Parts: sequence; structure tokens; C-alpha cells
Amino acid sequence: MKDKLVAGLLGIFIGGFGVHKFYLGQTGWGIVYVLFCWTFIPSVAGFIEGIMLIAQDQASFDAKHNVGIASPYSQLEANRQVMGQADLLLKFKQLHNEGAITDEEFEAAKRKTLGL
Repeated sequence: MKDKLVAGLLGIFIGGFGVHKFYLGQTGWGIVYVLFCWTFIPSVAGFIEGIMLIAQDQASFDAKHNVGIASPYSQLEANRQVMGQADLLLKFKQLHNEGAITDEEFEAAKRKTLGL
């Protein structure tokens, strides 16, 4: 699993050689950075990209660079969504038991909450 802080620091300090690109699995871009490192353009680009990587939120970084790998952050978000649905369903059930909503309204609310 790739770490955004490591990628960002690699970009800031040795990004002119494309090390951050190789770390992120972007070998083609890494080679381009190495080929043009003598122009110092990759150094400037690597510095900017490093700052952008560090500033990026974890979910966006994971979606782009850790595809298919379940991070603790993504697991936490999934758990929060499930718990939110469970709490909402319990509230609907309580309203149904109290007679505040009908059977049809309860079923419709349940389908909408579960995305069915």
C-alpha cells in the first residue's frame, strides 16, 4: 500500500529524478523525469506534485493510487455508512411500532435507505 506522505516527500526532495513517479507505479513518467532531469523542470514539477500529494485527502489518494487495496481509512468509512444505515432503520422501525408511519411507508423508507 502506497503512502501519500512518502510519495509527497519523495516528490519534494528528489522529484527531479522522478522517484515519486516510480514509487506511485507511474514508470513511464518516471523515465521522462529521469531523461529531462538536467533541465530542472522535473525538479520544479516534482516539488509542486509533492506538495499536492501531501495536501490531497486520503480518500482521493487511495482512490487513485491504492486501487483494490482496502485501507484502514476506507474500511472505517464503510463501517460508518453501515452503522448510519442501521441507526436510520432502527429509527424507522421505532416510528412504525409507535404507529407514526404505516407499513407501506416503513417498507418504502427501508428500501430507500438500503438503496433497493
